[in-house]
Amino acid sequence: MNEKYRRLKQKYNDIDKQISNLHAEQREIRNLMEQVCTHENVIKMDIDPFLHIKVEEETKYKCTDCYRYFTEDELKVAKD
Repeated sequence: MNEKYRRLKQKYNDIDKQISNLHAEQREIRNLMEQVCTHENVIKMDIDPFLHIKVEEETKYKCTDCYRYFTEDELKVAKD
């Protein structure tokens, strides 16, 4: 392989590493947000009609502030 390809490949890999680090930091921040969020803005998630594999039958809710997903029971506990 030529030198130009190696430089481009290295740059590509460097960017991939930066993205991975940012995703890890984003997950940490989201976890901290969940801990302090009041979960006031919760929406009911619709079951995807195109999803043929039913992994979970239980209704899910999503907090639009901290992006956490809840089952109905988890939401009751979180609101208390």
